[in-house]
Amino acid sequence: MSLLTVTPTGEFKHIYTNEKPLVIDVRSAREFGAFHLDGAVNIPASELSSSLFKAMLEAAKLKDKTVYILCHSGKRATAAAQRLSDEFGGHYSVVQGGTVACDDFGISIIFGSKKSLLEMPTSILGGGLILLGIALGVLVHAGFYGLAAFLGGGLIVRSLAGAGARG
Repeated sequence: MSLLTVTPTGEFKHIYTNEKPLVIDVRSAREFGAFHLDGAVNIPASELSSSLFKAMLEAAKLKDKTVYILCHSGKRATAAAQRLSDEFGGHYSVVQGGTVACDDFGISIIFGSKKSLLEMPTSILGGGLILLGIALGVLVHAGFYGLAAFLGGGLIVRSLAGAGARG
């Protein structure tokens, strides 16, 4: 197991351009949606678990390759890389300066609202709970309509807050 730091110039820029390595962005889904490295996978540091990471590595057949981890400027990425190294082993490189430095050095950044790995399941779960509230309102008690309305309102507020953060 090893933990290194690379700068967006030189080695990382060459590897990113030519090899398309696994790059994990550990910022929040909202931060990732605002701008991120093209091709990066968003797994927020607060949601990063060794089992999720292990499944991703096995699916991508990257067990013996270096995984690049970044955040906005480097602090969260360093902590996440250290945690993964301690829990799972492997080879990790923290991209020094994070997405801001990558943008400064001309590495491809996507601006806009790409979805994180966690947004789709959250939306599906929210929609499912709304449908369940409606069904229970019809079949059990009309009070369950309130559950559906509460969840629907929460999803609307979440969407509006996310849209406001992006611009």
